[in-house]
Amino acid sequence: MSTIYLPSNIFANLIANSMPESLRNSVSFIPSALISKQIEKEESIGLIPTMDLIKHNELFISSSAGLSFDGILSNSYIYFKPGENEVDKVILSGDVSSIESLTAKILFSELYNIDVDVHLSSFNGDRIVENTILIGDDNFLSSFYLNGLSFAEEMIELISAPYVNFVFASNSDSILKEFNLALKGISEKFYSLGEQGNFQMQLSNDTKNFIIENLNSCVVELEEQDIEGINQLIRIPYYHGILDNIIEPKFV
Repeated sequence: MSTIYLPSNIFANLIANSMPESLRNSVSFIPSALISKQIEKEESIGLIPTMDLIKHNELFISSSAGLSFDGILSNSYIYFKPGENEVDKVILSGDVSSIESLTAKILFSELYNIDVDVHLSSFNGDRIVENTILIGDDNFLSSFYLNGLSFAEEMIELISAPYVNFVFASNSDSILKEFNLALKGISEKFYSLGEQGNFQMQLSNDTKNFIIENLNSCVVELEEQDIEGINQLIRIPYYHGILDNIIEPKFV
């Protein structure tokens, strides 16, 4: 099997460990923002941020597998600066991708009627001192999520559909078709490993329990409503005048 590029987060790790052994041996973890460029250069597969389809619309997209959220559990959380009543700036930190970069300003405008400036910044890992959207495992390693808003829930409210954070993609439709077949039924192993708390990182018991209790809102075998979520998400830039045309995914 070709190389399978995954973002390095708790959910992608769980997906990797749920794959058949023949696929697990092909997995490579890299920052989410680099995956689409990597799979354009070679015949491989990548779990790419869904909004990457705007700049990489030549890629084929799996219609049956990805990473979708439909509840409080999320790979990203929003934090507000303590004691601040007015929000005019938001920091993006962690494993930032095109989704957060393109939707943060729109999300605050549509849901909170706030015009914010959005900036990238490295995360110091100790505490959150600014209005921040934090992406990735740092939300769980230090239990920051307890004081945050689920980015997934906010996006669900914005698009009125499940929030499909990542989709499997490839520049080869034949490779993706083979991959789709290999992943059929992966959900059973995914939820089983999750229920065992098999997250391969040091988490508090409360954090483990939170993830386990909410893992059923995380979907890896996509359904019709998730496909609608993909379409609604990638149309956000068009609806807000950022793009001139609607992107039509090349589903396989």
